[in-house]
Amino acid sequence: MAEYERCAVLFDGNDETALAAARAQWAGLKDAGHDLTYWQQNDEGRWEKKD
Repeated sequence: MAEYERCAVLFDGNDETALAAARAQWAGLKDAGHDLTYWQQNDEGRWEKKD
C-alpha cells in the first residue's frame, strides 16, 4: 500500500462474510500504521464520515 496515495475498500455491510473480511483488513492496515477513514452510506444514499 505504501506506493499509493489513496485506496478505497468497498463492501456490503449486510454480508457477514464481506463484513468480517473488511474488519480484518481494517485491523491489518491500522496495525501497519496507515491513516484510515471510515465512511458509511445512510438510508438516503449519502455517504457519511464515521468517527
